[in-house]
Amino acid sequence: MSSPKILQLMPAAVLALTGIGVAVQGSSYQIGTLTAMGPGFLPVALGVCLILLALVLGSAELRVAPEKELAFPLRPVLWVGGGILAWVLLIDVLGFFPASIVQLLFSSLALQQQGWRSIAMLVIGMTLVSYIVFVTLLGVPVPAFGS
Repeated sequence: MSSPKILQLMPAAVLALTGIGVAVQGSSYQIGTLTAMGPGFLPVALGVCLILLALVLGSAELRVAPEKELAFPLRPVLWVGGGILAWVLLIDVLGFFPASIVQLLFSSLALQQQGWRSIAMLVIGMTLVSYIVFVTLLGVPVPAFGS
């Protein structure tokens, strides 16, 4: 396999490894059943979904021939990774909304051609939708602001 193909498969491989890690960690909790879900049910299900998504992404990448020599996407990896790290460090201290805003602002810097309006709409929309899904609907015990 040539070097460009390996670089093309890196996102799928990272996604698969993340899915495996989430599923393995979630399986250490009680899984339960579909009608009486335990605390490990959702992480295992999401991990399996990530693995399946990685397989689809990887197979699509194998079908597409690289047009040019690919370079490692350092900027997106650093900004998205920094955003995730910021969220992890800030969620308990500042709460869901500030931590999510900082995380999304960091992650939006991964792409170069972003206008401030589109970033603002993304940050506001994703933060509100995430809060509704995870805190309101799924009942994740995270304070909106501060602890």
